[in-house]
Amino acid sequence: MASWTQSKSFSLSKMGKTTGYCLQNVRLGYGIGSKHASAKVDRQWNSKKGYLHTDKTTIPKGVQAPLYWDTGSIYEHITVSAGDGKHMYDDGKKVKIYKYIPFLGWGETVNEVRVIKKATTTKKYYTVKKGDTLSAIAKKYGTTVKQLAKWNSIKNVNVIVVGQKLRVK
Repeated sequence: MASWTQSKSFSLSKMGKTTGYCLQNVRLGYGIGSKHASAKVDRQWNSKKGYLHTDKTTIPKGVQAPLYWDTGSIYEHITVSAGDGKHMYDDGKKVKIYKYIPFLGWGETVNEVRVIKKATTTKKYYTVKKGDTLSAIAKKYGTTVKQLAKWNSIKNVNVIVVGQKLRVK
C-alpha cells in the first residue's frame, strides 16, 4: 500500500459546521478558496485527473484526505478522514467513518488544490558497529526487525556482522 503525506494541513477548529455546505466546510478546514460548486463536481474532477481512489480499504492513515459519499443528494457529500482509519470529520464534528452510506472514494485534492501526496521514500543505510543488534537498529530507525531482515535479505536475525551495510529506511 502506498504511503501518503499531508501537502495542505487541515484544521478541525477551522472547519465549517453548516449543514448542507459540506464542500465549503471542508475548504475552510484546509484554508482553500472556492472553486467547485459541490462535492460531486469536486469528486468528478479528482476522478478525471486520476486522483480518486474508490477502494475504502485504501483510505490512507496518518493524513487527512477528502472522502466522498453518496447520501442520495444530487450534490453528494464530502468529509475528511481523521487519519486513524476509523474516524472522519463531518461538518465540524469527529464521527466514525460511515458504514452504511455508499462510499464513492477518497481524493488527493480539494477544489483542485493538492491536500495529500504520495510520500517519497529515500533509502537510508547504516553500517553495523560492535555491540549492535538488529532489534536496537530497528528501534533507532523506527522500523521492525522483520522489515530490516526483508530489506537486507537476512536469514538469521540474530547474526549481523561489524561493517555490514544495512538498509534502514
